[in-house]
Amino acid sequence: MPPTGTNYEELNRALAFYDDGLPFKEVGVWTRDKLALLAYYLPAFAKLCSEKAGGWYYIDGFAANGVNQISGFPLSKGTAMLGITVEPRCTDSILIEEDKNDALVLSKRVQAAGSPSVPLVGDCNVLLPGALSRLSRRIPGICVLDPYGLELDWRTVVACREHRLGPYPFELLIYFSTPGAARSAGVQDAKLIERNESRLTRTFGDDSWKSTAEDMRRGRLKPREASRQLLNAYVERIEGLGYSTVMSRPALRESANLVYHMVFASSNKAGKSIMKDAFERAYPTQLPLRL
Repeated sequence: MPPTGTNYEELNRALAFYDDGLPFKEVGVWTRDKLALLAYYLPAFAKLCSEKAGGWYYIDGFAANGVNQISGFPLSKGTAMLGITVEPRCTDSILIEEDKNDALVLSKRVQAAGSPSVPLVGDCNVLLPGALSRLSRRIPGICVLDPYGLELDWRTVVACREHRLGPYPFELLIYFSTPGAARSAGVQDAKLIERNESRLTRTFGDDSWKSTAEDMRRGRLKPREASRQLLNAYVERIEGLGYSTVMSRPALRESANLVYHMVFASSNKAGKSIMKDAFERAYPTQLPLRL
């Protein structure tokens, strides 16, 4: 059963998507957590930005094909379709998907939704920094970065942070593979260590993960504690970019096993308030919000 407390009937209405005959993604029930978060956050964020700044941008670096199927639930919008259809609609969007077939399906759905956005096909880390250059540096936005594992490079996060002028950078919502980071840090096979260390360095942008990895390999640290330390290190890296607020929340399987952490960053008091409310509405019975 999904977590109790969230109004899933209301959420289903917000995420509802008709069967258009195109392929969809079969995903775990925890996906409802991230969709609930965006469904509660985006309308208030979009309204505020439209009123105060005359518009807003939506950026999705791992956009998939736009529609999800979760066992026991009706078809629902994925993050990309939710982002481009929320009202008031975004001024512009950047949607990136590496899989050519998924990108083609997403393109058809985006067009049917009346959005002028044309999804880009390729690696988010390669395409996003350049794609940002077409966006005004004065309009606010949110970057949703939801890799399958540790595919998100730190330099991509930095590009999102540095694009906007002034004291309020783009909001960030990153799905950080906490268990994946711990598994990579704890690898013992000499043939795999170098590859995993390289991946972790690209993820964190520095060697802040190394002491945790060393403790794991020496048997001084269990995976759960290692996951906590790696999450803290990642949050500290984001704080180091100058964000005044960084929140995180776990996404759990029905078995209560951790899938990833949702990490949100903002330097705007209103953004913090909107996301705090979204967290509380979406997860009233899950683990406490970390600030």
